[in-house]
Parts: sequence; C-alpha cells; structure tokens
Amino acid sequence: MNVLGKVYNLDMWNLFLANVDNGMPSQVRITQYTDEGDPILYELVYDGAEAITYTYDNSRDGFGSETGRRSTVCRGD
Repeated sequence: MNVLGKVYNLDMWNLFLANVDNGMPSQVRITQYTDEGDPILYELVYDGAEAITYTYDNSRDGFGSETGRRSTVCRGD
C-alpha cells in the first residue's frame, strides 16, 4: 500500500516476486490513495506458468473513470 509516499506491507510484494520467480501461483493488490483519500487499486495475478493479469481500478476515485476495472494479460517468452 502506498499512502502519500509511505509504503506499507512491502513483505507482501516481496512474497509475490519470490512466488513468480519460483513458478508458484500468486497475487498481490497494491492500493494507492489520492490526495483526497480515494483508493486506486492495482492487482497482479500470476497463474504459476506464464501469465500475469494486471487489473487497474480507479472506480472508487471521485475523479476516476466510469469504465471501472480495466485488465490486460502479460505473457513471458
């Protein structure tokens, strides 16, 4: 979680990276707060084989997009 430049729960990020390195399914959600206190969510889900699904959600932000959650998939070579 990133709150105005302060990072919390870094151990969860490091665990996600370790799981990806070891080919283990894993997921992590990063929450970043706007100056107004609204959350912006970033979610990464690793399938354990080759793909990470990235989802961006600013629907809870008063100034965010009305399109809701947008996702894309990244695959390794």
